[in-house]
Amino acid sequence: MARFLACSTLLAASAALAATHVDTFETGNPTGWRFIQGADVIQPVGGNPGAWLNQPVYDTFAPILDHTNLATPFSGDYHAMNVTKITIDAQTISTQFPVAGLPFTLLLADTKGTPDPSDDDYVYYVDYSGIPVPGQGWVHYEFDIPSQADSLPPGWSGGHFGDMESFRPGVSWTDVIKSVDRVEFWWIHPAWFAIFQQWNVGADNIAIVTAPPCPGDIDGDGLVGQSDLGVLLAAFGACSGDPAYNPAADLDGDGCVGQTDLGALLSQFGSNCR
Repeated sequence: MARFLACSTLLAASAALAATHVDTFETGNPTGWRFIQGADVIQPVGGNPGAWLNQPVYDTFAPILDHTNLATPFSGDYHAMNVTKITIDAQTISTQFPVAGLPFTLLLADTKGTPDPSDDDYVYYVDYSGIPVPGQGWVHYEFDIPSQADSLPPGWSGGHFGDMESFRPGVSWTDVIKSVDRVEFWWIHPAWFAIFQQWNVGADNIAIVTAPPCPGDIDGDGLVGQSDLGVLLAAFGACSGDPAYNPAADLDGDGCVGQTDLGALLSQFGSNCR
C-alpha cells in the first residue's frame, strides 16, 4: 500500500506539472483558426462534443488549417516552453473523390512575423495512419513534440517555402522550434499534391501541452540535486502566508509545499538540464 501511495503521488505530481491549453470553440475562436479558403462556420453542436469549426465548401487539393493570430498559446519558443504535445480532433464529412491513403500532417512554421511566405521555414511530422475519411467521424491525432532535441528528430522533416523537403542553408530544427509562430494541419503530405475537389471538413479540441523544462530545479542551477531537496525540505509543510513558505519549492502551484512537490522533485532527482 505504501508503495502504491508513493507511485500515485509521483504520477499526480507529474500530471500537475504539465499545462494544457485547448481551443474547443465553445466561446469563439480567439486563436483565429481558419481553413485557408475562409468562410468558416463555428457550428454549435456536432463537435467532439459541442461546438466545432466547420468549412462546409472548401475547393482545394487538400484542406489546410492554420491560425491568423500569431500571439497565442500555440506560438513562441517551443524549446523554452518545453512543448511536449499538440493534439487535434478532425473530421472529413464529404469529398467529391476518394481520399483514403492521404496522410495527416502537423506543420510548425517560423514566418518571421511577415505576410511574405518566401521567408517561411518549417518543420513537420507526417502521420501515415491517414486523414479522416467521410463516414469515419471524429478522429483524434496526437503529435509528440521533441522540443528539447538539438537536431532534427527521427520522423520529422524540415523545409522552406521554396523546397518543402529541405531546410534552406543555415537553418536547422532548433532555429524553427525556437521561433514557432504558426501551427498548421494538412490533410496531405506538405510536399504532395492532389486533384482539386470540394471538401466539407471540421476541427475541434486543438490543444498544446507544455511542461517545465526542468521541474525540481528550485535553485536554478540546471541540476536537480541535494541543494534543491534541501530548499524544499526547509519549506515542507508551509503554505502561502507562512514565513517558511517558498513559492519556488511549490512545484505544483497549489499554494503549499507538500508530498506532490516532493514526489515531483524526487522523480527528477539527478537530472541535468543545462
